[in-house]
Amino acid sequence: MAELDAIVEQCAGIGPFAVGVVRDASNRSLRDWPWWGVQIEQTHVDGSENRRATANITLRSTQSGEPGSFEAQWTAQVWQGVGLDTFRQAGKRDLDWHSPTPELLRDEMGVLLEEAWSAISARTRT
Repeated sequence: MAELDAIVEQCAGIGPFAVGVVRDASNRSLRDWPWWGVQIEQTHVDGSENRRATANITLRSTQSGEPGSFEAQWTAQVWQGVGLDTFRQAGKRDLDWHSPTPELLRDEMGVLLEEAWSAISARTRT
């Protein structure tokens, strides 16, 4: 996990890592299966409507903690005030990464955020 954390540190302030809230989305406990993850969240308020795009990349692992495979996921949400979501859509895919680089991570997070914002835009056009 330390190697992946270092890659995220190299991305700080660049591309999608400069325009959203970056969170450590890892489970580092040994209570459950461990995984490593990073999340970027962007939220825009338009009047009473809140719009949020979220991108996640996770390295899944086995129960014994051995690295498994990377998964990319995006989520698009729209809601009014403090109410429930009026729109929610998500997508995910496996990533064929063996040794990710900062460039791969930045590029993929950017694509995920674009996919989420596209889903929100398509919803508002209908």
